[in-house]
Amino acid sequence: MDCKDRAADHRGGRRFPASLWTACLLLAACIGGCTQDRPDEDNGLVPATPVAVAATPTPYEVVPTYTPTPIIHIDVRLPPGTPTPTPMPQQHRVEAGDTLIGIAARYGVAVEDLQELNGIGDPRGLQIGQELEIPALHVPEEDTNPVRARHELRRVAVAVDGLGTAWVMGEVVNLDTVPVEQIRVAARLQTADGTEMVRRTALAVRHITSPGKAAPFMFRLCVVSQTAHGWTLSVASFNPGHIGGYATELSVGNLRFEPQPSGTVLVSGLVANHESVTVADPEVVVTAFDAQRRVTAVRAMLPDERVLVPGGEVAFEGALIPLGEPVADVTAFAQGFKDE
Repeated sequence: MDCKDRAADHRGGRRFPASLWTACLLLAACIGGCTQDRPDEDNGLVPATPVAVAATPTPYEVVPTYTPTPIIHIDVRLPPGTPTPTPMPQQHRVEAGDTLIGIAARYGVAVEDLQELNGIGDPRGLQIGQELEIPALHVPEEDTNPVRARHELRRVAVAVDGLGTAWVMGEVVNLDTVPVEQIRVAARLQTADGTEMVRRTALAVRHITSPGKAAPFMFRLCVVSQTAHGWTLSVASFNPGHIGGYATELSVGNLRFEPQPSGTVLVSGLVANHESVTVADPEVVVTAFDAQRRVTAVRAMLPDERVLVPGGEVAFEGALIPLGEPVADVTAFAQGFKDE
């Protein structure tokens, strides 16, 4: 909710309105949340260093702040599913920082299908403002050979944005002894009697998920209706991991995050290449968490350079727009492709 009250001129002897003190306290609470505990070390993710926001001298005008939207209760279980109708075709306009894998994950489609439908030969050739057609989402029948690998869904949250659209966010942890890739998560919206209203799937934003590592996900579900009652979430499918041309020896350092008065969070750091070959199209996947360790935002950020030589480092910076509670911490990992 926007803060519209202006600060009174303290030099004139007038007192601050109560609403202003309330807004200041809320803003201080958001900033103070940056000192929460770090995420579990078994993730292999790099913890961030919070950056304090400098105080603004008075007199001043209170900057409108982002009001967290309510978190919808989510029931994590594995129910039987039914196929859903094919959704209408969608269009996506490429924005600064977009990558093909990020766009595919956002809409829950395969990168190869997106590339083929739009005649994209080189993913590095995406142009800002380019219109992409999103392939129709194919939701298969439940697999007769159930997924046997061990995994865990955790830190899940469902939040509603300002347009009334629900988003699902969380992590899939690989508890098996072998790497996996193309992890697909399925979310279902149900009525009070258990009737399925809508089902959406999306790929987690990680090329290769090694044993013990977590693959984050965040995708759009639907506009919330009055008949919506509950959610279910499951891992729909994944493939055995074939490292091949994927670059896995990348690291993220000097990770810092700075909450902004507008509600966004600025994130910056360095990506280092520990591979023996050049890495093309490096990207940093940043995940934000609230004080209860629930995911509030996921974004793939592009470094300043698109090619990283062996032993090289490159800086990155980007903004997160969290949904749900204020951001208390962020983690990040880097990925890319071997340029052999």
